[in-house]
Amino acid sequence: MAPDRPAHLASQERKPLINIKAVQSELEDMKSVLHFIQSRDEVQALLVFEKLRNKSDLAELTREVKHATFSPLSTPLKFEPGHSLKPTVNFDLQLERMKQLHAILATSTEEEVTAMTNRPRTEEDILSTLRAINADTLATNPRTASSEEAMDTTEVSTSYHESTSTTLPGGPSSVTLSSSWSWTNETHDDEFIDHLLSLYFTWDWPFYQPFPMDLFLADFKSGRTRFCSRSLVNAILGVGCQFSDRFQARDDPKDSKTAGHQFFREARSSLMREPTSSCTAIAAMNLFAFAGNFDNCMDTAWNWLGQASRMALQLNLHLKPQELPFTDLSEDATKEYRYRSHVFWGAFHMDPGVSWAYRRPVQIPFQLITIDLPDINDQADLDPWLPSVRAIAQPSYTSLTFHWMARLDMITNSTSLMFQSPVVALDGTALIEEYAKYLEWFSCLPKQLAKIAGAPAHVLTMHLYAHTAVLLLFRPFLKAELSESSVIPHNVCRTSAEAISDIMYEWGRLYGFAGLNTSAIHCLLNACIIHLLHVPTLRATENLKYAVEIYQSIASRRGWAETSLQLLRGLVKTWDIVLGPEIKNILYCGPGSTSTSSQLQTHLLDPLRTLV
Repeated sequence: MAPDRPAHLASQERKPLINIKAVQSELEDMKSVLHFIQSRDEVQALLVFEKLRNKSDLAELTREVKHATFSPLSTPLKFEPGHSLKPTVNFDLQLERMKQLHAILATSTEEEVTAMTNRPRTEEDILSTLRAINADTLATNPRTASSEEAMDTTEVSTSYHESTSTTLPGGPSSVTLSSSWSWTNETHDDEFIDHLLSLYFTWDWPFYQPFPMDLFLADFKSGRTRFCSRSLVNAILGVGCQFSDRFQARDDPKDSKTAGHQFFREARSSLMREPTSSCTAIAAMNLFAFAGNFDNCMDTAWNWLGQASRMALQLNLHLKPQELPFTDLSEDATKEYRYRSHVFWGAFHMDPGVSWAYRRPVQIPFQLITIDLPDINDQADLDPWLPSVRAIAQPSYTSLTFHWMARLDMITNSTSLMFQSPVVALDGTALIEEYAKYLEWFSCLPKQLAKIAGAPAHVLTMHLYAHTAVLLLFRPFLKAELSESSVIPHNVCRTSAEAISDIMYEWGRLYGFAGLNTSAIHCLLNACIIHLLHVPTLRATENLKYAVEIYQSIASRRGWAETSLQLLRGLVKTWDIVLGPEIKNILYCGPGSTSTSSQLQTHLLDPLRTLV
């Protein structure tokens, strides 16, 4: 007879066992439902929420989600054309608008009161009347506006929700955004749109500045398409997604590298439907070249920049108009000139960096330019720049930065032409003369931009760009000795690389790894290439280790960072460099650690083989 089992074991046997397969199946069902809610529009998401509230069977709901077959809601929803959800009327908002209109009536002239009271007779709502007052178009009959005026003030359709206003923090200035206009089909969430705009105008726009922010935002809020367009707005939102950690910013919630893809697809689709060349199209294509480059392919970046540059030349943006000086121009003409000038310098700024990296001639030679350098707006430069990662605001100096970046771009453009399209044979004298231009630029920097400590991110990026330009000037001559100068190319490259690393240490101290744009990532890569040549010296090893840590921390959401890691691994193998165990572990743990793309081998790795 078998002995009795202990009581505690017997009690355990009586407990039902967990069905692991059932739990796993339920978990997969929950993931499917969650992914559907995150990736679909508001209408479909609300249908799923209604099902969940009614305690529907999860397995059945999952089947409906996968096949997009939904039974009717318990409470029917009303839809506007275009499948946009129409919420109930916001009576508090309507009352607030009536109060605003009453306050304006109390201080208006008799003619203005007559114009305001005539508006409701044309079946115009209160919000439209308030917009007409703000735009100073009150006297215009909304039903009989001329077709010419309508072309200049083309408005896009309103979104499904009531107009809301939020304050955009962080960027060069505090602005109020009204999201009542539907510039994108990807989302109708005003808070999310403002979140993305805030990130873009904080981290990306202050350095690249492909368009003047104030003119863009004025049209963005009013719905006009003179200085704003659907393609440009979607491109901006796509860039903002790359600085966001929200799942909503991703095309695939499970893949952080897809951040912004959905907006860039719509931006490109919208651009293809735009009939003529325009400044907004140029700005959008410049954004595609860097942030909208899904596969991080340099061919794609080159093609987008080429289209933008050719369009800028086609529109004669590089030429100074005959109608100047400004005193003879109307207000509208002045705005148009300022917009055209800003867009040109934004496009010109993008050109030299990619041309150098791709070893091709610049597409807008500086000799063709007759337009003036960007103006400096001292008052606007005092607007605060306050990123979310810092508690202390500081002057933005955005127009000052843009002006001095244009001066630097003229030099880098000249350098690129000297290498890729030389008029005479390149010699040591020409090299030193070109170097002197950079030294003069550094020495003339205004004090607001000269210091690194505590500087805004875009000022730090400007210094990264300048030191990288000097490094690239001398990198092909690392082994050379200049007989007619005391300048040693190898030492200049090493000093520039260390300066880049010092700036990145300051960036990390101030902002962590937040806000690193594509230019900063590429500048750091060029410094790492020089650091590799000086391993195992202590300073080079520490600088290289810190750079790799930065890349690893952002590689999951920034494809260019992963590409940089692949290139560094390829160089370590090609140059047979022996790394210490600590930095080796960091470099080879992470995305793409076992492969190096063929394009990198072709366009970047091969010309570097001769450096050692």
